[in-house]
Amino acid sequence: EIVNFGGHKKAAGVTVRKANLIKFMEALEEDANRLYPDGAVDGEDELEVTAKIDYDIINFGTYNMISRFKPYGIGNRKPVFETSGLLVVSVNEMTDGAHIRLDLADSRDPGKGTVSAVGFGMGIYSAVLKPGDKVDIAYTINEYTYRGNTTISLYLEDIKPVREDSFVWNKADILEDLYRSGMELSQIAKFAKTTVTDGIIPDRVNYLACYQILKNKCLGETSYADLPLLARMITNGSGVPITPFQVGRCLEVFSQADMIKLGVLSSLRVCFRFLKVEGSMDLKKSPVYLRLLEYV
Repeated sequence: EIVNFGGHKKAAGVTVRKANLIKFMEALEEDANRLYPDGAVDGEDELEVTAKIDYDIINFGTYNMISRFKPYGIGNRKPVFETSGLLVVSVNEMTDGAHIRLDLADSRDPGKGTVSAVGFGMGIYSAVLKPGDKVDIAYTINEYTYRGNTTISLYLEDIKPVREDSFVWNKADILEDLYRSGMELSQIAKFAKTTVTDGIIPDRVNYLACYQILKNKCLGETSYADLPLLARMITNGSGVPITPFQVGRCLEVFSQADMIKLGVLSSLRVCFRFLKVEGSMDLKKSPVYLRLLEYV
């Protein structure tokens, strides 16, 4: 029973009797699962970027300019910027791993100094990134004062690791689209300038690493992630090299084998939740797994 309700178009507030709270929460979750069985609303993961800017423009001049448009709020969003090809200098966990702070430099000239970037609720990236990596980021520009010293600080909205040396990584979205269009794996491998056994078809070690790392990180909740991010997490956490395409096939197999519930949101974006598995895992229940075996 709802006693009162209100709010605006960006928020909702309700008052529920304490005795009915559990029943209300169960009904709310049931309706959400019915309306959005894959756990996602169309467009909810889209990020609107105001402008792409170079590293050199991340300074007090830019901050002071955009500050003229305050106060920010509904109808007047704080500008979100994108900068590409930044070098990760250091990776630091915050608040017991809930958040992350990166020191970033211009990869073209690292000697120019670094800028601090904080990702609230992005602690998972500590398992994805390491010093020496390159990233594209979306962020807002802020100022931070500590012990009388004021500096520019970036609040991260999104992070995209960059791999410049691999077609399988850099064109991962295209490979996924080709696969879902029904193209044969041998043709996909040819397009990616590789072989089916090198970055396309997962082997037993890939399946095991993917399952163990993701279950350890994501058990008990629905997770939303891009395949390249998951591939980096699995590689860094297990020491087993795996590509985004291989991760996609692993998740597909796990879903058909009733090990996870999987939703595909876009070419690279997925959501998944681990299911309780009774007994040993049987990948042969998956038609995709059997199809992949034909190429080995």
